[in-house]
Amino acid sequence: MLNCWTKLVLCIVILQGQTNVLGILIEMKPTQDIIYKSRFSRIQVCARRNVGAKCNVGTDVTCAIEMALNTDTEGTSYTFKELVATRNLSTGVYYIRCSSANGLWSGSVKKLLLPNRATFVDCSAAPKLITFDNIWPVHRVCCARHRLRTEWVRHFDKRWSVCQPLSCSVSSRQLIVFDGELFFREMRSAPPKKVWIHCGGTFSHAIYLSKPPVTYIQLKLNPSDAVILKNEVKTLEVCVGWNDEDGCEKDLDEHAFIHCLVRGVDPLSGLPQQQILSFMDRINVSKIKQGIYEINCSESSMNIKTTVIKAIIEFGSYQWDCSYAPSLIVLDSGKNEYEFCRYEVSTTSEWFTILENLNLIRRPFYCEAYPPGLVFFNGTLRMDKSTASTGLYNIACLDGQFEKTVIFTHHMEDMTIRISPSKLAIDNSALGHIRVFPELKGAKQSVQSELRYLFPVTCHLKYLFMYDNFKMNFEETIAFRQLPEGPLELNCSIKSLKISQFFVKDIISTGKYPRICNIPTSVKLDAGSGIYVNCPDYSLKKSIIHAAAAFDSDVQCVDLDDNMKYEGGKLTYVDGEKALGYRPLICSGKKRNAKVLVEGAEWRLEPDQIQPFYIFKGGRKGINFFFTNGTYKLKDVDYRCAMDIDEEALGENNLKEGNFIDFHKLEDNLRSARYTVVCHAQKGARKGKTRLTIVRDDELKLTIQSPGQSVYWDDEPLPRFYCTLTVVDNPDLLGAEKNKTRWACTNPDHNLTEYGNQLRVNNETAFGEHWCYCYYTRSWAGEQLFKFVDFVFIFRSGLTRAPEITYTPVEKFVYTFDEDLPEIKCKSDQAVTWSRISGSLTRVKDEKKSSDVLVIGNEFYEGSIHGTFRCSSEFRNSCLSSLVLIMQTDLNLNLEFRPRNRHQEPGRTFTCRSKSIRSFSHDIRIRGISTGALTFINQRSVKAGKTDPRNPFLHLVCEMDLTYLGEELGKQRSEFLYQLAERVPLSVYPKDKSLQHGSNILCFNLLVGSVSPPHFWLRFYPTDYQFVKLFGTKELIDKNFVGGDYSFYCQQFLPYRPVCKIAISFAVEELPSKVRLMPVHVNKSLDFIECTCNGHPKDNILFHWKIIKSPDGYFKIVGNRLHITHFSMYGRLRVRCWITCPGLVQTIFDEQEYLYVAIQAIRESSPERSKVLNILLYGLVIISCVRSYAARYTETKKPTLKARLSPRLTTAHL
Repeated sequence: MLNCWTKLVLCIVILQGQTNVLGILIEMKPTQDIIYKSRFSRIQVCARRNVGAKCNVGTDVTCAIEMALNTDTEGTSYTFKELVATRNLSTGVYYIRCSSANGLWSGSVKKLLLPNRATFVDCSAAPKLITFDNIWPVHRVCCARHRLRTEWVRHFDKRWSVCQPLSCSVSSRQLIVFDGELFFREMRSAPPKKVWIHCGGTFSHAIYLSKPPVTYIQLKLNPSDAVILKNEVKTLEVCVGWNDEDGCEKDLDEHAFIHCLVRGVDPLSGLPQQQILSFMDRINVSKIKQGIYEINCSESSMNIKTTVIKAIIEFGSYQWDCSYAPSLIVLDSGKNEYEFCRYEVSTTSEWFTILENLNLIRRPFYCEAYPPGLVFFNGTLRMDKSTASTGLYNIACLDGQFEKTVIFTHHMEDMTIRISPSKLAIDNSALGHIRVFPELKGAKQSVQSELRYLFPVTCHLKYLFMYDNFKMNFEETIAFRQLPEGPLELNCSIKSLKISQFFVKDIISTGKYPRICNIPTSVKLDAGSGIYVNCPDYSLKKSIIHAAAAFDSDVQCVDLDDNMKYEGGKLTYVDGEKALGYRPLICSGKKRNAKVLVEGAEWRLEPDQIQPFYIFKGGRKGINFFFTNGTYKLKDVDYRCAMDIDEEALGENNLKEGNFIDFHKLEDNLRSARYTVVCHAQKGARKGKTRLTIVRDDELKLTIQSPGQSVYWDDEPLPRFYCTLTVVDNPDLLGAEKNKTRWACTNPDHNLTEYGNQLRVNNETAFGEHWCYCYYTRSWAGEQLFKFVDFVFIFRSGLTRAPEITYTPVEKFVYTFDEDLPEIKCKSDQAVTWSRISGSLTRVKDEKKSSDVLVIGNEFYEGSIHGTFRCSSEFRNSCLSSLVLIMQTDLNLNLEFRPRNRHQEPGRTFTCRSKSIRSFSHDIRIRGISTGALTFINQRSVKAGKTDPRNPFLHLVCEMDLTYLGEELGKQRSEFLYQLAERVPLSVYPKDKSLQHGSNILCFNLLVGSVSPPHFWLRFYPTDYQFVKLFGTKELIDKNFVGGDYSFYCQQFLPYRPVCKIAISFAVEELPSKVRLMPVHVNKSLDFIECTCNGHPKDNILFHWKIIKSPDGYFKIVGNRLHITHFSMYGRLRVRCWITCPGLVQTIFDEQEYLYVAIQAIRESSPERSKVLNILLYGLVIISCVRSYAARYTETKKPTLKARLSPRLTTAHL
């Protein structure tokens, strides 16, 4: 197998054409770079004294011809002075070196020697896709290519042409093919997407026209999401399609050979790293380990590429969140973008952080609005005040999964909350309700009604100066009777619109109604007892709770466990432990269900989020601390807290209000250390402390311990890498948490061992570059910490090893159409790429095969097809490649002898030849097995001499060795037996060249008495006429023979004799009997009337004319034609034509009458003549009204008039 670099080396011709050496002109013939053995039998070197002089053979110039390749083969080098025969040379590339005897001059020239001009149609250069780039580029389409070995191509000069242009046609007028190249005419309209090219009579090819940015072909990856979830996606597919169409272009995609390279991506910088693997148009996602990858896909025949960044993770799902959608948009706010929805991937916190840093977390989707006019991009509204107006818009996203009505207004003040009744004093003894509702200034009543339905108003009610425990919330309405006397405050808001408004009302009473008792929101088990009243006093600060042995059946509220009840303003319980926590109460009657927090005595101090340590950085404000019993946090109490490294410094006087430790206030003194936090709650009734570790973000880092090298070899000790989480100047501060780091690598096939915080290289590790990173991530730690390490693991003996090619089942160069083409696998330490360089053989897609396997389509063509493919791999910016050449042919090795007849005469030349394709090299040899004398003309032709009459047989044997480009294809042997004998001459009687009807023609054998009776085969030419066969050798010319020239062919067959044949030509005489006049139209000339007759020969026939009636003007008579001239006038014309010749005793004539008019005259004529108008097209016409006259001897037939048009209407031009 041939191994070569991707760039073919083009050698430079040192000597070409003619050279002047010391006053001598050296000329090489033939001068072409490519010499065909079938055309040129020799290569000649000519030395001339001057231009135009004869060749001087005696010049002291010696030349040597040597094959550029296979120099060890015998017979590849010759020395000559004047010429060398090409038949002695094998096909290939040759150097011809010439030098003078005195050594003052030497030079060389390079020639390619081929057997013949045989070519094949190569349309591999025809583009599938042409892209407009300021101009339409010119492309080569198809050409007739020579079949050449790859080694020869490497020795070619770039000026050599081995592919000749073919004629082609295009299905569109906007394109044209000239001299084998495709050109574009000036296009004023949009180009068609698809045109057809037809070349060489049989080849049809579709070309697609792309004109970015309007319409263009692109590579599409399905699914298109930036994150591929293995639990949902099984296959990643790549196809070819139009940008303005969904799906793929079927015709293009079926014949596209897509190649994709997968590279790992640095999660921190987003830059691509080592090449991982390659695939064609699809890959199973399970073959790729989770990580961040850059996928580069290309289609070489159309020269289209695409690069995408994708994350492949094991588990996750896409979830949409539209909580960001605004309910109110103010047009004059100056804000141009509003986010409505996010469609993000949901996965582990570690991967979420990585994806968010690389901006891969979102999936694209569409939103639309009604009324239309709003522009969305991935869930974000991009405002344009020229298209938006005030009112309500219905926004729908994610194919209708999310819908929301949004208010558009010019000013924020236009959206308000109104209350009814608007008067200050409200009588709680009257029937009625307080109502609150939204209102948009200037909107229609229908819009206002929809606003009240879509955006309900919620109000918080509390009394001023009294009823401290009476607080309640209501939505939209509240009855007057629910409100006690006194001044109250309403804080009303629409949360979705972020609008709030305060109202004040004075509740008065003119009647007597029972007060409403309310359930407390929180109580303590250790609270003191109170009195039993129908309703609690609103001025009381604590609720009343008692223990009871059992419950009565008449209750107002009870919990689900039947452990607690509320009745008559008194809360009682049975079991205190079951009562702890939030207890839901189900109420009967008009009371609403409620939830009561029952507090216990076991509380401890904890931060709001328990972590091994806490990171202080600019974005974090601090930590909240709460007392908790393990289930619930005590929040609605007064806290006083403090934090310090020194626990003794946390005295009662140092505590500050609140349970929030603000890091920013301590920033100057805050450092990475262990701190103590002390908190008091409920005025010192509860006390507690806790310890926590705080680390500054600029002091937290990952440390990697490694051998410190960047290159490791397989024959050296295998390295290990250790990663720890440390704090500057305090490495032991984090304790066991420092070893909880993990490793990940971008190459899914790295085969490195990840053991806790260790990364180990083992014997199974893949060779090449490795990019790995140590990471530490916690959901509470904020951004993920990364530390990268890269190294190269090298196999010493595989650094410069080119890809290895293997064939299945067997390696061959030429295959017949009956054979299955092999599967060719390219093996390399790196990812490989297959590409076609030239030829008509095509690759086929096989999803069951990997991308490093070349599968060639097995199709049948007449002749042969050829293909050259390259397998290339890349390692550290060095490209290594191997070439594969395949030919498929309908090989036919049958031999045949010429002549084919077994019986031949002595002295005949016999030739052996093959029906094989001309491009193959034939080594045919003929030899005879006979007692007769043979003369060999060449190695495939022989001439037979005289033979012994007792043994007149000639036994010939033909052998052939068939090779193609130096490779042996097969051998063939054939035999044939001839019988030689002298020919028996034939003769024909009579010898006259002119015969009459009734004459006999005799064919006879001059030696018929000495041999067996012969068998004759007789035939006349032309064969349209019959003859009467009298007996075996005689023919009779009967009356069916029309006068004319004939050929007579006679062939005899004798036993054991060669076939003998003879042919004569003669003429049959006939007197004329018919005369006919016919108008004739001639393009670009004047019409004429022709007079014709039968009879033979016509040399002695004279034509006579008489114009009986004619308009004024001039008519020209030449022989048997009467011409209408430019001077002929319109009118009726009657003419007569008759003939005379020797032997004719009768008068034969024809007479016709014509009307010679113009079209304008016909239009103005009678209705009868207007019938002719439908037939006339242009110019002047001759209309024939036939009056035929014929007379024999003295008799004259009565003229008959036939009103008809001439069979041929002709045009005369003035």
